[in-house]
Amino acid sequence: MMLPKPDPAGPGQESVWNYPRPAVAEPTGAHIVIEHGGLRIVDTRNAVRVLETSHPPNYYLPPADIAEGVLRRARGSSMCEWKGSARYWDVVVGDEVLPCIGWSYPNPPPALLFSPISSPSMPHRSILALSMAKRWFNNRENSTAGG
Repeated sequence: MMLPKPDPAGPGQESVWNYPRPAVAEPTGAHIVIEHGGLRIVDTRNAVRVLETSHPPNYYLPPADIAEGVLRRARGSSMCEWKGSARYWDVVVGDEVLPCIGWSYPNPPPALLFSPISSPSMPHRSILALSMAKRWFNNRENSTAGG
């Protein structure tokens, strides 16, 4: 079996291969803005960054900082060994539906450090920002962000 050979991280970069296993969640004060179809979908400084070995960071967003009415529960679910059962979300902007590009973990295992992204009544959501027209991270337009 051939194992991946990570590229070395450059100045100011992080290597996903140095992220922990099991995954961890950490609050971040980064300013995250996502727009699509002329509508500001997200504007937050209250995101939670999740780091998991070999995965790009995912940012989970508090529901209060997501525009009202843009998330619609999608069909399907999946299971993560660290975060538990995932729910999926469509993003709806006008007549356009971006299917299954958001997800949340409403009940992660309590022994793991995911309480910052979850509460039974209001779990944070992650949105696959690559599918959005415009996104900013700390006031810099970002064209390569993942979730």
